[in-house]
Order: sequence, then structure tokens, then C-alpha cells
Amino acid sequence: MGEWLTATDILEIYGLSGLPLPAIGYVEDLDSLDDENWTKATKQIGARLQRCFKYHSSDQNIVPAGEFRVEWQEIPKQFEAGLRNINHYRFTENA
Repeated sequence: MGEWLTATDILEIYGLSGLPLPAIGYVEDLDSLDDENWTKATKQIGARLQRCFKYHSSDQNIVPAGEFRVEWQEIPKQFEAGLRNINHYRFTENA
């Protein structure tokens, strides 16, 4: 908790919980996902989180979630094709 995570990071954590994955359902092992289903799941996680910020955040960068809050920011990352902003999320306890 407290680290900035991408949708891929969240999928890896979420996948260990035994809960159904967004757009995929239950899987025995994340390693069994092919590239297409991995991409579907990460896109769904990102889309669902962005909806939370759009509809449930008064300042668009922080969403309260009970005893926790979720923060969002874009962090630039260099790829071969150039620089691209990647959405990152941080889960922290309310003060």
C-alpha cells in the first residue's frame, strides 16, 4: 500500500486473490492468460478505475473508498516509439 501502481500491477495483485478478473472471469493462474485476455483484463481495470474518478471524485485525482483513498496520476514512461503517459494509482489509508 502506498506505491504507485499501473493497471498491470493491480491485475497481478488482484489475480492472486482468487476473485474473477474483469472481462475474463475466474482463472487458475495468471500465467495461463494469453496476451489478448491479459490486455482485456488490464484495460477493464483501468477503465473501471477511471470511471470511479470521473463519477466519484470531487477533485478528479482522489477517490475516497471507506477507510482508504485512491489517488490517480499520469507518469511519463519512455518507450521505443517515444514518451507516453501511463495511468498510475495509489491506495492509502485515510489520515
